[in-house]
Amino acid sequence: MDIPYIVRSLLMLGQALARDGYRCMLTGLFDDASLNRSRELRELCSLAGAASGDIQACRILGEPMQDVDPAGGDEQRATPHKVCAATVSRA
Repeated sequence: MDIPYIVRSLLMLGQALARDGYRCMLTGLFDDASLNRSRELRELCSLAGAASGDIQACRILGEPMQDVDPAGGDEQRATPHKVCAATVSRA
């Protein structure tokens, strides 16, 4: 059964945030949405004197992930991707 893209993206973001301590790997900001759900995480953020922000996911090279054949075939192939939680600027 195929998992819809948006569900797969949300799952990957959640896994990346958990792996990275609910922080952006680039800026060190804590994830606002995660802080809203966890009192312990808010306390950790406060103790660390860290800021928070809107964290989104992007893909970087690393772990294999199933991709559809770009030639339009039904074949699927593994392509190297790794999810990275990264900060999105509020411009």
